[in-house]
Amino acid sequence: GAQDCRACARTAGGAGVKRYVIAGTQPWTKTVHARVSRSVEGEWSHVGTKDELNEAVTVCPKFIFVCHWHWLVPERIWAHIDTINMHAAPLPLFRGGHCLEHQILAGHTETVFTAHRVEAGLDSGPIYGQRGPISLAGTKAQILDRFIKPCASLIRWIVETEPEPVPQQGEPTIFKRLPPDEYQRFWEARA
Repeated sequence: GAQDCRACARTAGGAGVKRYVIAGTQPWTKTVHARVSRSVEGEWSHVGTKDELNEAVTVCPKFIFVCHWHWLVPERIWAHIDTINMHAAPLPLFRGGHCLEHQILAGHTETVFTAHRVEAGLDSGPIYGQRGPISLAGTKAQILDRFIKPCASLIRWIVETEPEPVPQQGEPTIFKRLPPDEYQRFWEARA
């Protein structure tokens, strides 16, 4: 299982095929997977459910990239496999659920993608890097489409350079997901 993955990834070095997982529930994350898997050497998989993620960890991936995922990644995974969340906000600001919506509600017109290590605290892990700015204008589909290029760029850079993440700086702001009816009204008003 996941318990030996970091040691496996370190000792395999260049001897074996490096494996990577992109976990995402939205169609744009499959486009990110397609772009990255064509341009970065290794064995890439895309998973869209918790069961698929549980299956994917059995092949001992070097990194799991979490992009638009609706669930918390269990500690039994992130404690043993380098798991990186691609958060659409300038952390430590807008930690938590519906960060995109909360930024728009706060009057922001742009955001960035922040890649950070998954750990016990919600969106509190050290930061690998950021890409942006990304416009928050338009419909949800238009905004999500603009996520593809910076997200793929950030994943590619992390795989190629393996940077050391640095602790988040500044006071965090933490948000909860909007209630379902409020979330629906929010996007209907922007359609």
